[in-house]
Amino acid sequence: MPHPWTDSTAAPEKRTRKSSPELSDTVTFEDLRFLAHAQGLCITMAITIPDPTQVQIHLKNAIRDIEKGLSSRGLDASKATELVEPLHSFAVRIEADKAWGVELVLFRSWDILRGFRLSELSGNGAAKEFVVTGDRFQIRPLLPSMSRDQRFYVLALSQKHVRLFLCTFRAVQEIPLVGIAPQNLETWLHNRIPDHVLDNRAKAGPSVGSMQGVMFGTSTDRDRHDEYLTHFFKEIDKGLHKVLAGQNLPLLLAGVEPEIALYRKVNTYPQLLESGVHGSPDGLTHGDLHTRAVEAVKHTFSAPLRKVLRDFKDFRDTNRVSFSIPEILKRAQEGRVADLLIRKDAEYLGTWNGVTMQIKKGPASTQRLSPQAISEQDSDLLNLAALETLSHRGKVFALKRSEMPLESDAAALLRF
Repeated sequence: MPHPWTDSTAAPEKRTRKSSPELSDTVTFEDLRFLAHAQGLCITMAITIPDPTQVQIHLKNAIRDIEKGLSSRGLDASKATELVEPLHSFAVRIEADKAWGVELVLFRSWDILRGFRLSELSGNGAAKEFVVTGDRFQIRPLLPSMSRDQRFYVLALSQKHVRLFLCTFRAVQEIPLVGIAPQNLETWLHNRIPDHVLDNRAKAGPSVGSMQGVMFGTSTDRDRHDEYLTHFFKEIDKGLHKVLAGQNLPLLLAGVEPEIALYRKVNTYPQLLESGVHGSPDGLTHGDLHTRAVEAVKHTFSAPLRKVLRDFKDFRDTNRVSFSIPEILKRAQEGRVADLLIRKDAEYLGTWNGVTMQIKKGPASTQRLSPQAISEQDSDLLNLAALETLSHRGKVFALKRSEMPLESDAAALLRF
């Protein structure tokens, strides 16, 4: 059954009142599906927050545009105020969190008040201010985030000090490993191997790396050291499963090349990323390590997207793949689109009739997602295709032109 895509400006009898706005640094498919099911009067607003002095003015200008859109829909002033007033709370939250250098995307309906902070470090590439007041939310600014891992672990490998961090594109938090996994090779060796065995296997000498007082002079000694390091890494791998089990988050390694290579041989965690941070992490601050880790992750597709791209390749020459936007809209409404890829800067304006499944094509536009280009009659049909796909439990991603199959505007993998 097609959705009743009719305009509704009347407020429902019961409205959700939140004491504080929901503001997230990450986006999930559940978030997108929640927004996709919203219908009626839906406001989407995207503003950039380059520095603390511009929060209020950017928000004020955006709200003025919202009020104009509500007025054009015939909503009276008191209802418009009730709808818009909670948006001011986001400015207070942003200032309190000191979250600068982000794009803030807000969603507001009678029942929904949600916000997302998209970090510039994520490579989102969607930083463009706009306001859209329509029958559905404009979710396309969130879609580029789905192509990269937004939450991930970093394991800093070092013979002196092994550390684990949980990261987003905006924040880093160290996870204590005491009692979970060994953190120092020399300490672990002395705890696991009696001193007299160590004395027989290696002679005393000056400090070499973290092996203070132990020298491995011959090739046999070096082989023995690699053996110790292998067992050390195996214990770390075993301990990490206590932290990582059930989370399905990717793990990024940071360390010198030989040790990363050795750890990969013993690793049993299935979500280990191929990319990594190369070089000793001992001299890096948390901030430096985080910056380098984000740079590595943003050049790596997320696991769900990698699977989708493999499926597109496998079914490319079958009727399971469509590059036709009108066809994609039909199949999305029918619930047949399993995965949808949209080019980030593509635009396809028009009016979709959900009963006849026909498109009345709108005027061409050179301004991506420009609210001025989207009239009362015309809408962003790629956004509509995304909403319908998500409403039927499909997945949607936004990619650069060079990342798209055949550099198309849109590509859909059908369920059948």
